[in-house]
Amino acid sequence: MKPRLLLIMTFCLCLLMFCSCEDENVSLISENLSSIGYSTTSLMADSPTRIVFGEGTRIHYYNKLDEALYPLCFDPLCAHTSDDCLSRKFMMNGVTQQVEYSLYNNRFYILRGQKLCSFSFDGSDLCIEYSFGEDGDFENRSYSPYSVVQLKIVENEAYMLSADAETGKRDLMCYDLKKEIMYNLTSDIDGDVNDYIVDMESIILTMIHEDEISFWQTDRKEKHLCPLELNIDPYILGRVVGNGEDYYAVNSAYVLQNGETVHLCDEIVKWNVESNMIESIYTVPDGKECKLLAVTTDAIYFQIPENIYIGYKQGIAQKINIYNSQSKVYRLDLASGEKDIVFDNINYSISEICFTGDGKVLMQGAECIADEGDAKNLAAVFLAEIDENGLFVNVRKLEVNK
Repeated sequence: MKPRLLLIMTFCLCLLMFCSCEDENVSLISENLSSIGYSTTSLMADSPTRIVFGEGTRIHYYNKLDEALYPLCFDPLCAHTSDDCLSRKFMMNGVTQQVEYSLYNNRFYILRGQKLCSFSFDGSDLCIEYSFGEDGDFENRSYSPYSVVQLKIVENEAYMLSADAETGKRDLMCYDLKKEIMYNLTSDIDGDVNDYIVDMESIILTMIHEDEISFWQTDRKEKHLCPLELNIDPYILGRVVGNGEDYYAVNSAYVLQNGETVHLCDEIVKWNVESNMIESIYTVPDGKECKLLAVTTDAIYFQIPENIYIGYKQGIAQKINIYNSQSKVYRLDLASGEKDIVFDNINYSISEICFTGDGKVLMQGAECIADEGDAKNLAAVFLAEIDENGLFVNVRKLEVNK
């Protein structure tokens, strides 16, 4: 009886440990994905233990457990150089359409041409969930990475924009991960969907018509779209981040001068979707443009791009000047309204950031090599610590582990 009792006790202990780890994972993903929002154009996908993104010719993942970078492939015998490698199946000409993680079923969802694909957390069970057309079959080495775009997952629903192969009309689609059914949410509205945002409660989108752009809104559960009156930049949905409570966006102002549209200024605004109230919280000085990176419960992280000369490289017929326009990251405190520079290094160009949940931040961009004659920007990924003042310090470049 004793060996049997020991076996039962061991099983119960393992089950308890599994449930405990699952709770920790849920807590971690909740912190990273619910209380932290990223740009609607971000190509980084966060999950309990990995951050997945495209880089060069492959998809990589950052492992939060050992703080290392790997190709998104779990075959120990794979050299990651063949197109059959999982890490290379979803990159076309250096472009990945989008990858998202679903906490609902612990799977990754990714676009490939006209296909919505998925695979389990360990890279197995690769399958095509839904097909909008022939382009993107796994047998095809070449496909268009622009057919289906802007994949977002909320609970058990995957949202994306897809253009009809015959009419060219671009609609907002919703795939139910549980029922495995695809719904067209904008088929009854004339025009093309330009951008959209979705959260736990609502969906807001913009439609492009022949001579105007209109806003539409619906409750996410009901999915009945109604026109929305907003006096704001109609392209704002492409520059939005949210932290689970409010949206923050870049509102651009333009003026017409001598028949040409001229950029006047950018301002960061707080947007309460429920009341449709928009509040300006920061105006970018000197008419410069602004790019939002992320928002947490207490701060907004953003960039004010400015070209900084790092050198030149010799072209065939002339010198080519090389600049770094993304060497700084700013932090705007939501309580005090104070702006600080948390990162400033001419040797690094930062295009996206993702908080790891353990006091560190992953940054994707380029390493800038300053030189008079052979200056260059080389794609790279960096990891930085966040000190007690919120500064990004101890930055190190991550090399890919084979």
